[in-house]
Amino acid sequence: MAIHARSAGTLLRYTLKTVPAPVPISGENDQDLRLEFKIEAPPGQSVYCNKIQIRFLHGAAPEALSQTAPAEVYTGVEAASPPAFGQNWTRKAELVDKQAVFTFTNSRKLEFKGATTVTLVLSRLIVNKTQGSVKIEVSEWTAADNSAPLTEKPLDPPFPIDKWPSEFTFQNLRPDRISVPRGEKVTLTWEASRKPIYTMHWDDQQQSVTGDLSWESPALERTTGFMLMAQDDSGGAPLIYALTTAVTVTEPNLTVGDLEANGVVRMQGPRAAIAAPPRGQARYFKAGTDGTVLGYLQAASGQPAATLAATVYRAATGEYTMRFSSDNSAGTTIETPISIPIPADAEVRLYHAGNDGDTLNLAWLPRGAGAFDEITPPTA
Repeated sequence: MAIHARSAGTLLRYTLKTVPAPVPISGENDQDLRLEFKIEAPPGQSVYCNKIQIRFLHGAAPEALSQTAPAEVYTGVEAASPPAFGQNWTRKAELVDKQAVFTFTNSRKLEFKGATTVTLVLSRLIVNKTQGSVKIEVSEWTAADNSAPLTEKPLDPPFPIDKWPSEFTFQNLRPDRISVPRGEKVTLTWEASRKPIYTMHWDDQQQSVTGDLSWESPALERTTGFMLMAQDDSGGAPLIYALTTAVTVTEPNLTVGDLEANGVVRMQGPRAAIAAPPRGQARYFKAGTDGTVLGYLQAASGQPAATLAATVYRAATGEYTMRFSSDNSAGTTIETPISIPIPADAEVRLYHAGNDGDTLNLAWLPRGAGAFDEITPPTA
């Protein structure tokens, strides 16, 4: 699971990935957890930093993550770009006021900008045995000006991590077809344990699918995004985890109230190429109408996974992230199709992570005349 922070309170941007995802509590066997904090500057900005601190509640409580002594936790600095950014870090692990505190300090003042990134890792964490929600706090010592003093800035709100029952499984939501003609149905399948409550959401509708591992959609009239939500209330406070996917509909219906046309009417706007973000960078766009970002992603042959993360934000509907990965490390040729439904007026962040030689092709298919324009990155 990747959790993206919108730079609330901090100058740097953070993405937290948990392995495994979702996070299960320890059962008969101890559950080992790895936390990866990817750190980068907002596009077009420079941020100076020399220290980052990560904290969470230590113990056996529902709101605590682990009883592993901080000194026994592996702390690492990985995937640095440029490689020099992975050097000269000291790590300190301690227990302070019932919190596990991990401090990463660099002997130099680092300038994060452009494709500069570093990933801080905590692993060999044994998750405790109680369900609940944990807050992962992050603080940075940064400045936007090289001549300014570095001051502490906390991430607000902290990263949330839900701890699920040890037997919980929920993954691989996929349609039997990613594109269908108007009026046809698709069948969605997934892998899940039986205990939670499951609900399928699409458009403004929802349907219980508890106890099922497949579901047939209604006849689709337009490109549709689906979200399958799992909810478990057995541990007290409800735990919620969601998977998303989308199906493109060719020649979709157009529903209008009153329409007066004195010239050419376009029911489907022309496909337009999108300037895909370079490897290790993000680009921001705004949708002038409802539409779909289509394309494909392919990692270079023999290289590890390439990833596209698309974060869609609209004030009326909140934020969600869809991730697409292609892994050709075995030397095979794998193209991962991309289909991202975008509502009108939404802001979209596209981030491409991978290696030299990856292929990322994207296009905008509008349901109307609105464009998919690149915008200045948001500052909050």
